[in-house]
Amino acid sequence: MVKNLNFKSIFSDSTLNGRTLFFFLLFLSASSASISQANEIKVQELTFNEYLQQVLLHNLSFIREKYEVSATEASLLAAKVYENPELEMLSPQFMREEFSNFPANIEYELQIPIVLFGKRRYRIEQARAEKLAANANLEDFLLRLRADAARNFIEVLKNQLLIEKMESILEQWNSLIQVNTDRNQNINRRSKIDSLQIRIETRTFKAGILDLKIRFTELKANTYLLLGGIPKDSLVFDGDLMINLQIPHIDSLLKKLSENRPDLISASYKLNAAEAGVQKAQANRLPNINLIVGYEYGSEFRQPFNAFLAGVALPLKFSGLNSGKYKVSLNRLEQAKLSVDIESLEAETELRKSWEKYRLIKQKRTLFAESILEDAQNARSMTMQKYKEGQASLLSVFESERTLSEIFRRYYDTLSSYAHSIIDLSEASGTWFVEWD
Repeated sequence: MVKNLNFKSIFSDSTLNGRTLFFFLLFLSASSASISQANEIKVQELTFNEYLQQVLLHNLSFIREKYEVSATEASLLAAKVYENPELEMLSPQFMREEFSNFPANIEYELQIPIVLFGKRRYRIEQARAEKLAANANLEDFLLRLRADAARNFIEVLKNQLLIEKMESILEQWNSLIQVNTDRNQNINRRSKIDSLQIRIETRTFKAGILDLKIRFTELKANTYLLLGGIPKDSLVFDGDLMINLQIPHIDSLLKKLSENRPDLISASYKLNAAEAGVQKAQANRLPNINLIVGYEYGSEFRQPFNAFLAGVALPLKFSGLNSGKYKVSLNRLEQAKLSVDIESLEAETELRKSWEKYRLIKQKRTLFAESILEDAQNARSMTMQKYKEGQASLLSVFESERTLSEIFRRYYDTLSSYAHSIIDLSEASGTWFVEWD
């Protein structure tokens, strides 16, 4: 148990010498340093590429998805296995002495199953197509995971920039309020109304910053899920929302859509698996044969004998008359064909929508960057100059600041929307366009 130190009694003690005082002060200095070091939070800055690499390495859902591919690889190995032969040995033994003169027979028989009508080949083709479909599904999951991670990076970065910008504006507001208070010691009624309005605006602005921080907390939680754990250090994303990429024309993207979209590739392999499944079900209705080879030794009362056996066993497969499993495979084939058509239509529709959205948001971003943001900054500077010359009130300065902050908010929203449109276009086309230096 740690006892509380009574500083008064320590320093009032007449026996306290200089050495004791020195070590006591040294202890206090070391304790405060260790507490300060313990309370210090380390900050880890991550660029987009570093963050994306961490997600791909540690995301738990992606690791789980890899096991599905491993399962299909094991199924393919199992499909290549041949049927096991059967060995029979018959050797009757008589335990009672009165049967000791009876002939003794020993028989060995080996039955080797022969799989006919391409059953093994169709089984392997189906397993191989299912494995390739699983690989394509993993690529599709990887594409979606990259997109989710990129969206999260954009939103976190946008909130970081907005919080920094809004806090900077709030600091300017507080400075203006202080300057105005020092300038106008005798406040008339009109000034009191303006001051009240300014206080409302300031507190509302603070509430908006708190909303951004709440949203930032939610985004950090989503970041931890994507990273597969909570890091020890505080994460800060390093980057710029202003990205410029060369995106191919939609005609070029449409031509390569079926080659680049992993889900369309997976649907094609699933169709191949369904076709092999139909052929396998049709072949399974026909029987296999068993080759029989054997050896028999027998002893009679006078002369023993040896015999070698060979033959064929043909099962009477009456279950093949039932076409239920074959019809099920036909239905699955038709379903796979329809899935290819549906997913192809959905993919083309998604690509066209994403392209149009990207094109319009690009125009909006240009409009903000070239005119709106610059005009708002100029209006704020002109209003501030008039305020300094005594030709404008502090409330008008706050209105121009509020307008500028709203423009900045919409500007950052537009930049993030543009980045989101590129991510959507990457998902829709199956080609990854999002790159940050």
